[in-house]
Amino acid sequence: MSRLSGRLAPEFLFSAICVLAAGAIAWLPSENRAVVESLLLITALGSSSLAVTLSVFSNESWRRYGAYLLWVAVFSLLVCLALWRKEAMDPCFGLPVDTIRSARGVLASDSRRFEEGRRGVYRLELESVDDFYGNRGFARGEIRVYGPLTEPLFRGTPVEIALELAPARGNGEEVRGYASDEPRITGAARRDLERRGRVYRFLRRRLSSIGRESPPLLLALLLGYREGASARLYERFKQAGAAHMLALSGMHLGILAGGAYYLFGLLSSRKRALTLSLLLSLLYLYLVGVSASLLRAVMMYGLAALVYLFYGKKTRPLPLLCVSFFIQIFLDPTAAEALGFRLSYLALASLLCFSKTLDETLPFWIPPVPRKMCAAALAAQLGTAALMVREFGTLYPWGIVAVLGLTGFVVLWMWLGLVYICFSLIAQAAGTLFLRLDQVLRVMMEEFAGITLYILRNMQSLPVWRLSPDAWPWVLLLSLLLLTLAKVYRYAQRYGQAGQHKLPEGDTSISFGTWYGS
Repeated sequence: MSRLSGRLAPEFLFSAICVLAAGAIAWLPSENRAVVESLLLITALGSSSLAVTLSVFSNESWRRYGAYLLWVAVFSLLVCLALWRKEAMDPCFGLPVDTIRSARGVLASDSRRFEEGRRGVYRLELESVDDFYGNRGFARGEIRVYGPLTEPLFRGTPVEIALELAPARGNGEEVRGYASDEPRITGAARRDLERRGRVYRFLRRRLSSIGRESPPLLLALLLGYREGASARLYERFKQAGAAHMLALSGMHLGILAGGAYYLFGLLSSRKRALTLSLLLSLLYLYLVGVSASLLRAVMMYGLAALVYLFYGKKTRPLPLLCVSFFIQIFLDPTAAEALGFRLSYLALASLLCFSKTLDETLPFWIPPVPRKMCAAALAAQLGTAALMVREFGTLYPWGIVAVLGLTGFVVLWMWLGLVYICFSLIAQAAGTLFLRLDQVLRVMMEEFAGITLYILRNMQSLPVWRLSPDAWPWVLLLSLLLLTLAKVYRYAQRYGQAGQHKLPEGDTSISFGTWYGS
């Protein structure tokens, strides 16, 4: 036991430092930023000096403490650097905000149209602003812009937008832009970003040509597309409590990277297959765009792959999650303000901490695979319940049933979509036989789509709990209580059995020897 705790203590300390450092970056009030930056610099200087001093000693324990202090110094400097970057990312305008009528800049994200298809939202990295007098001023930072949008725009496109700025309501934003007309493209994007846009449009057209029922599902699962019919499908999954199955995340990346690893492993060594699957994951992230859950999954997979490639060791997922949390906050200090970011990390952290306990607590008569799926879904739901109530005032207790009913179809759909893309490209270059097989594959996918939508319609009819958003502290308390009770029950059961096995046979509750009376 002491050996295990000694091995886990550095991992726990490292994970705690990552979480605390990321929390300081994300949620530190701006009025306390200067004081905290000074304290961080003093901590970094003192920790590094003491670490150098302890490294001189021959005692191994002192040198290990010096290594810990060195990590504290490194994280202090990184947090300080991230706070400076966050301050530089805050919107800053060279003209009075209430006089600004247009802005120039570069799109910092792909545009996303709303369900009606005529309006959308996108993030603009500011370069300059103009007022209604014709004056032009300097601007920096990023703002979110809402306005008319009929055609999708891709990250890296330079645009000019006629807009008005107004204070933002919540979400950590200071101002938002409200455009009166569509963005006017003022130049060409970088060549690599332009190629990426062309590939994305090609794949979207290819998947949209399959039929009537299957394209919305394939576009959402493979490309993260949430416009038009895909947006309506997303709402239906949300009503069934399974919206996370359409959000590009670790499950989707696992299907893609796992399939690539298996196929490459048939042709080459394990490390080479792992390297190629990691490169494919990075290309997939670049193609579909950065989202909180997908970036987290790619970073965790990349860190685990690098540790295995260089050291030949497997890494526990919880420290990887904490390191990914810190890296993502460091790269984008405003990321924690997004609801998807918080839901993604809360759900996975709860799943990693409690799914095994819930799996061992659930009734034994449930088959192993459904029991593990139920435990994972229940852990994720309990971990995010308070945030869901606070933001939406709803809970989906029957989402576990939806997960059990739809997970197999989602995995099947991803594989069918990938196979169809590869096969259709071959069919175009080949002859009539392949084109007929392509038609057969389309008909089969339409049939599967009908079955999936039928199951989804039945899941939508399951009841939803509607609560007041002010009740979120009670929901949080109840969730923590349930998870704690599951942990206590499992530990009591485990150590009770261990203690029973250590007793002599005559003192056990059941004796297998012959009893002759007292």
